[in-house]
Amino acid sequence: MAVSTLASLGDTRRGLEVRQLEEEGAVYQHPETGGFLNLTDIVAKEPEVQEVQLPSGGERPFEIEGFPLPAGRTLRITTIGDSRVKMNVTGEVLATVKGTLRLEGLDMFSEPVDDGCGGCDVGFPPLLDILEGGTVEIVESELRVPLGELAIAVKGSLILREAIIAGAPFNATLNSGMLTEFASDTLPLAAMELQGSQDAAWFITGVKQGMRHHQCSLPEVFFEGRCQ
Repeated sequence: MAVSTLASLGDTRRGLEVRQLEEEGAVYQHPETGGFLNLTDIVAKEPEVQEVQLPSGGERPFEIEGFPLPAGRTLRITTIGDSRVKMNVTGEVLATVKGTLRLEGLDMFSEPVDDGCGGCDVGFPPLLDILEGGTVEIVESELRVPLGELAIAVKGSLILREAIIAGAPFNATLNSGMLTEFASDTLPLAAMELQGSQDAAWFITGVKQGMRHHQCSLPEVFFEGRCQ
């Protein structure tokens, strides 16, 4: 199979390399087990990339800020290896999706944002914001957010296969450096699909051992425990 080298995504410090595989599309293999992962650059600068592969086995999680996935764009983020990869979302969201995103073999968690108000209840944006026309498929992965906060807003389409969405106590994330505990007693969803519409959207929040979903009539959003 012929292999050609594309640009290094503007990050020569880590020696990043993108390889074009004729039959599978463009695949980016991250050279490290953990560290900062600049998916914004990958999506924006290399439109040919369709899959980001992350090696498992590292002790530290991948650190990622939110990134946009535009309409017409397909991106798969998958784990290479025998164990799932931890991903710490350090920005307000993991992704704003208008295209098609597939997440496989990941443990994704988000910590409360330090807004300077001393832990006041201001609400958090969804970890995944699936806009109209967007599709997200989560396979053999777990999303963990502060207890009761938004995990996913679905105005497009969400597919869950062997996936877990759960919450963690707010104070368990403070001063801990990272939220690394994932629920072992939460049964994964074998298969579930939520489809938004022009008139309504689904909002999923994390509870102690699973998830709770709410349907709000547009333009209402789910905030502070209710549609408003």
